[in-house]
Amino acid sequence: MKNILTFCLIIFLSSNIFAQVIAFAENENGLFFLPCKVNGLKLDFILDSGASDLCISSTEAIFMLKNGYLYSDDIQGSSFAKIASGEIMENTKITISLIEFFGMKIHNIDAHIVHNLSAPLLMGTSVISRLGTVTIEGNKLSIKGYPIEKEIILLNHSIKDQIIAYYYDNYNGDDMKVSESENDSIIDLSFYHLPELSFERVVFIPTRSNLNLFGTNPILLGNINNNYFDELIVTVHNEYGASSYNNDIFIFEFVDYSYELAAVYDAREIAGCERGSFIINFIKNNFIFGISDCYDEDDANCCPSLKYETILGYKDKKIFHISSSPIKQ
Repeated sequence: MKNILTFCLIIFLSSNIFAQVIAFAENENGLFFLPCKVNGLKLDFILDSGASDLCISSTEAIFMLKNGYLYSDDIQGSSFAKIASGEIMENTKITISLIEFFGMKIHNIDAHIVHNLSAPLLMGTSVISRLGTVTIEGNKLSIKGYPIEKEIILLNHSIKDQIIAYYYDNYNGDDMKVSESENDSIIDLSFYHLPELSFERVVFIPTRSNLNLFGTNPILLGNINNNYFDELIVTVHNEYGASSYNNDIFIFEFVDYSYELAAVYDAREIAGCERGSFIINFIKNNFIFGISDCYDEDDANCCPSLKYETILGYKDKKIFHISSSPIKQ
């Protein structure tokens, strides 16, 4: 099946600490694929409105038992279920200690091991309903009532892969080696020259919002194209040479239920000054607001002394400068 969760997670603030979670997915067969961690193991589940619990195949169960993601104490005994053909199948009932997806956690979930090596991984909506009220409209899955205080945006695999591919296309080659690592917040790409493995650059790709990534809010969602859909802006930090750095700004547009890379800008190109860099702060009224750090002619490379409040626009996949106002220091 080709269905992919095309956007990650958007949590909108309400008047109290309870927010709304919205995930977008392709709706080719009415299915939603949810990337999860089950007791720490990464698995992709199909959200099944007809299932009441969690179902995994014996393939995943064997792997989990062998590798410490599931223990004999978690096995509760036998259970029985009727499948679409009307046949009664015996399953093994287990308890999953923890499921995590989109930064949310559910503890102590009833689950079933289907005695079939190729059975799909299914998550019943009743499992997610422990987080709040679940509704599905077209390609949109909503969970209302989840207690959280801040908007959160998490990048999905498709968006991350498009950013990673950009750097591989531009910096990787036969004479380069790339080291890649990822934690809950950042993907780290390090490029080295062969054969001596001398350092070329390191790239920090944010995977969630609400980070202070080198002075910028790295992931923003807002309408800058004056259309019906929000654009996604991701700021990626680069460090290279002895003490040089810059930010790349990736703009994604929402096309056919997925975010596609539309433009990439070096932050130095859009600062509005001869030497400097632009730091994005927020999106408002279809414009991008931020700070331009600019160099006076006597400034050292480390320390730009001029600051401007800068407003940028976006049209036809291009950023353009609107205004810059000096900030008194």
